[in-house]
Amino acid sequence: MLSSKGAEPCEAHPRSPLNFLCTTKACNQILCAECIYTHCKEHEKSKTYPEIKSVESVKQGLCDDIVLILKSLYQELEDLSRSSQEKLTRSLDNAEEEVISVVQDFFREKKEDALKQLEATQEASNKQIQTSQLKTNLQNKIFGYEELNNEIQNSHENIRVLEKISERDLQGELKEIVDEIAHQIRPITLWKSASGMDAMRKLLEGSYMVGKISSGMVFPPDKRDSDIEVIPGSEIVLKKKMEKNTPSICLGEGLSKGIHKFTARIDSLAQGPFGGFQGWVGMGFIENDQINYTVSNYSQASCICSDQSFYKLQIVQTGQVAVGVCYSFELNFETGELKVVGDNGLEGRAEGFKGKTVFPFFEFTNKHQITILNYTSTKS
Repeated sequence: MLSSKGAEPCEAHPRSPLNFLCTTKACNQILCAECIYTHCKEHEKSKTYPEIKSVESVKQGLCDDIVLILKSLYQELEDLSRSSQEKLTRSLDNAEEEVISVVQDFFREKKEDALKQLEATQEASNKQIQTSQLKTNLQNKIFGYEELNNEIQNSHENIRVLEKISERDLQGELKEIVDEIAHQIRPITLWKSASGMDAMRKLLEGSYMVGKISSGMVFPPDKRDSDIEVIPGSEIVLKKKMEKNTPSICLGEGLSKGIHKFTARIDSLAQGPFGGFQGWVGMGFIENDQINYTVSNYSQASCICSDQSFYKLQIVQTGQVAVGVCYSFELNFETGELKVVGDNGLEGRAEGFKGKTVFPFFEFTNKHQITILNYTSTKS
């Protein structure tokens, strides 16, 4: 029996249409409303979590994904007809437009905020500033300094005038006059840092780099998270930002031969009241690429973690994985040995990798960032 929407009936419950789908990996089972309870119990027995979604929401999600794919592929098709010079120039133009847009938004907000502050200040002071009186006072000051300038020019007639005038702090007098005017008519002002332009240039240099794209560490499409940013440049391979408070694991291609080296820096994007990492961070190599969040697989991993745990690593120095520290990993399948060295003095070692296949392993919760500073590999 079909429902009014035309959904296929459930074999176990013919009166219930199949309107739901469990999207958990290795499950992907279509369910009716009556099946859900039993299905969740099966997940509970296997210590896994069900992800039940309506068929309509799954369809919409798949359609949205396909729309994005088509948009990207059409863009790639368009790019194929362009020269390398056109592509690079267009990328830089787009980056320039993004920066200009950010700057415009920033100063629009500053202007709005400044005008609000000015309005609030003037209302609080409850004063009617007499602009004409200020102009009269300023004109009198100007007349006085013009007269003083004439005295200096005619000082050959009375040299003692210079002695008296030179004792005055003319720059201090100017500052006092300008400050007094500013206090009355410009209670809100813009302060600019002397090194502001240098700081902005450094920020742009750190945000936009032009260079060759490195392919040293490849993340398969089904393992690549949306928060991985591949950065063009000969030094930095990739940067991964965790902006969402959800677990995430990146796994690169399986490694079973040669010598692999990489250096990674770990940072926190959100400092708590006590500083340091606010959440969980782990990195290293793992034997099982099918990670199940609800079942601990760290017994199969050789990694350092931010809770002072070091799985399958003999550590010289114990302590938490620290913010801003760089860690170098060297995995040698010829000797079967893994070495880990941190620039905070931490050293770790693991053995037994001969004949095995392992995967680069990164896990983060909360707001963290990992930057792969370099990656080299030799295949034997």
